[in-house]
Amino acid sequence: MCKVTTRWIGFRRIWQGSNETFDSVDLFLPPASYESQAAWIRVPHEIRQNLQNQGLPFRAGLHAASHALLNVMPLYIMCTSSDLGTECANPQDTRYYPERLLVFDRHAGGFGIAAQARPLFAELLQAAVELLIACDCASSTGCPDCVQHLSCGEYNEVIDKHAAIEILKGIIHTEDMHRAQDHSITKAPSVNLDGCIQNE
Repeated sequence: MCKVTTRWIGFRRIWQGSNETFDSVDLFLPPASYESQAAWIRVPHEIRQNLQNQGLPFRAGLHAASHALLNVMPLYIMCTSSDLGTECANPQDTRYYPERLLVFDRHAGGFGIAAQARPLFAELLQAAVELLIACDCASSTGCPDCVQHLSCGEYNEVIDKHAAIEILKGIIHTEDMHRAQDHSITKAPSVNLDGCIQNE
């Protein structure tokens, strides 16, 4: 279960021809919240460090990787990508940003889609990275076929396709290592009560 809160901090006036901002207005409105359902996976800190070493933007990569997850979700669960939301990076927001990939149901109480996604997260991560690698667009901001999303509350700002690929690959690698470690622990020899070694 999760609580989804939307805060309106302002709006910008943009020239339609050049997409250039020529005015901004601060808003002071009460936040709107509702209870829903979410599924998420933590991004290990080493991945952030690896991106910094490569000169790739971690926050933009998280945003793009989250969009990629939304874009592959309808391949596995009966839904549209607009049925789900994710944490989208606001270019003006400098607060702490959780190091995770999260999807939530865009409906009070939840549709149950995020709950269905939880046991499929390994497959969804693999599908997302394959989507990004296979997409022919060369721009770091991607395209609607890979990391851009029509329902993005931040209008697809602060996204980086190349950083998203590295984040997804890093999570998949970390999860594979954990599974291999867990498997080796279950296969480790145990000692029974009479002191003899017994393989399980």
